[in-house]
Amino acid sequence: VEKALAQTANPEWEAKTAGKDELLERVLPDRSRKAQAPEPIQPRGKLTPAEILSRFKEVRAKTLKFARETERPLKAHTLDHSLPIFSTLNAYQWLIYIPLHNVRHNLQIAEVKADPGFPR
Repeated sequence: VEKALAQTANPEWEAKTAGKDELLERVLPDRSRKAQAPEPIQPRGKLTPAEILSRFKEVRAKTLKFARETERPLKAHTLDHSLPIFSTLNAYQWLIYIPLHNVRHNLQIAEVKADPGFPR
């Protein structure tokens, strides 16, 4: 969201981002296709569970505060996603990407817990 807002307003934002809200809502939570995080953002195991939870809560609070208070024209600012399926997203779409990505991980956790071999 911050990177998108750092860009100048995209006069073609409507054409570039049309239908992407629905695409995100359909694709992100769908666990029928597995996805691998890009190497730079893959977990390295350097944080404790407590540190991870603390960081999550801190970033979530910052995101919620931003979403409640912003008056920026979120849809006018775009940033390309590294995955071709998403291509160009506007800052609003990056903002809704966050909870949808969390839903995906929640479903992933449920799958792991449902495995007959859990816990190992």
